[in-house]
Amino acid sequence: MLRKIESKNMGSSNLGWLKSTFHFSFAQYYNPKNMNFGVLRVINDDLV
Repeated sequence: MLRKIESKNMGSSNLGWLKSTFHFSFAQYYNPKNMNFGVLRVINDDLV
């Protein structure tokens, strides 16, 4: 079953040169309810 997760509830990182949004737990963002979708473990939106 799919769940909608609003962007305000996703993890994020801003290194100045790289802005990222983490759809699943990744790096410093940890949410035990949002670890994966089946075998899919990482989807990051990166803006360089």
